[in-house]
Amino acid sequence: MQRATWNHAIVRAAAMVVVGIMVGEATMRQLAAQQQQPQQPRQRNNTGQGNNNGQGNGQNNGQGGNNRRPTVELPDDPKLLELHKNFVLAAEKLAGDYERTNQHDKARSCYSEILRLVPTYTPAAEKLAKIKEKELTAEKKLVDVYANKGWQDSGIQVIAGRPISLRSNGQWTLKMTYNLQADGLEIPKELRDFPLGALIGLIGDSVDDKDAKPFFIGADKTFDATKSGKLYLRIYDSDPEDNLGRIGVIVEGSFNK
Repeated sequence: MQRATWNHAIVRAAAMVVVGIMVGEATMRQLAAQQQQPQQPRQRNNTGQGNNNGQGNGQNNGQGGNNRRPTVELPDDPKLLELHKNFVLAAEKLAGDYERTNQHDKARSCYSEILRLVPTYTPAAEKLAKIKEKELTAEKKLVDVYANKGWQDSGIQVIAGRPISLRSNGQWTLKMTYNLQADGLEIPKELRDFPLGALIGLIGDSVDDKDAKPFFIGADKTFDATKSGKLYLRIYDSDPEDNLGRIGVIVEGSFNK
């Protein structure tokens, strides 16, 4: 049994060397390092609109999430491993061609597909990060959000898969007046998702879009949108009419106006 295992290891190592010569030493080193990493159990990423302590998680509903790349086990079959490596090399070359002709959308797709297959392939990750950095400065718009209004159309059309950054400045006044008895007031369910008075957003065809869920923005938030649609902004309050002031929001990224 030990001899069989040893022979298999020798055959596998030899196959990797041959394939490495074919597809390039850099790609070979990256994929070999990926193969040697210990495998982690796959975890489910559960998301929701918010939690019940008044703090929305801001990582859901089309607004991006955990950016940690998963670990993926490469195949043991040398021929299948060769296909992986040939794909990485070809996709990397194609992405470079797209970048040289300013087709950044297509280049982004190539690098994303490489990382889906080999999440720890550093060259593709670095190239994708540079593309996103450019996209984050592609457009810029200042939006005023009024405290005494409900959902307000920002005039921005968010694009799925593109990065967007929101930075707010200024202050507004949240007013809440209740006539109470000694038992006090229980916070209504509709005001438990996010901190009261926080800046929140929504992406959808309209504010009545059933698939559009509010998400927390706060003072500063950057994310990759997972859906396209209009960006709406507002203060988190069930009845905003008596509030005062406004907040300026600087929106940057790749979007349509």
